[in-house]
Amino acid sequence: MPLPRRSAWCAALLAGTCALGARTARGQEAEDVSPGLRGPRFGLTAGVGVGFAGFTGNVAFPSSVFTTVIQGEALLELTRWGFFVRGGFLSSGGSGRWTAPLVALGSQYRLVGDGEERLGVVVRGAFLYERWSAVAAQVGCDVYYFFPNSCQNLVAPAESPGAALPPPAVTADSVGLLVALRVEMPVEPVYVAFEGELSAAADVDQSVPGLAVAGQLVLTFALRDHPKPAKGPQEYRMRRRPF
Repeated sequence: MPLPRRSAWCAALLAGTCALGARTARGQEAEDVSPGLRGPRFGLTAGVGVGFAGFTGNVAFPSSVFTTVIQGEALLELTRWGFFVRGGFLSSGGSGRWTAPLVALGSQYRLVGDGEERLGVVVRGAFLYERWSAVAAQVGCDVYYFFPNSCQNLVAPAESPGAALPPPAVTADSVGLLVALRVEMPVEPVYVAFEGELSAAADVDQSVPGLAVAGQLVLTFALRDHPKPAKGPQEYRMRRRPF
């Protein structure tokens, strides 16, 4: 083969090899992008769960109770970091008589996954406000699991002479911290996550119930409003890039 033609073949082969290597590198780079780095996302979620609460103060109501929780949350996620605000309600039902509306403001960090195409794991922390209340059964008001009512605003009726007085109602504003671990399930078309959390909040006027320590296991859910991932290999890789 003449030398110029052989040189042209070598140059063409080298160029093809470089192009293939660049395409492979781009594909590998797309695959290596963490699915958690998707750019800004905003969501509204609801949650329902069960847990416990314990109180250090010396009060006439149970110091350790089973609780239920309902909550709603707004979340803004920026790559791995995110911020959330939550409102919720804790209740120990008629057996414990304790209830507490709550507000939490905090941030989160995504460890792995995105909860859409892969299992997601997120750690969270927040500042917490709770308003704990407890009323005696003599007020004639049922304390429900999950749903709030206005029992804390009622007063026990006057007892007959010689009868034992009911314990006075307790209302305490408490502030503290919350830590949580959330596991997001990669399912469609509903966002589903399980969250375990612990919190501690102290009564700001140092009266009762003292320190309130609580833990919950919460099922969080919401409707997804984005299209499913493209099925073509190249399109799928492009969706995995951060935006």
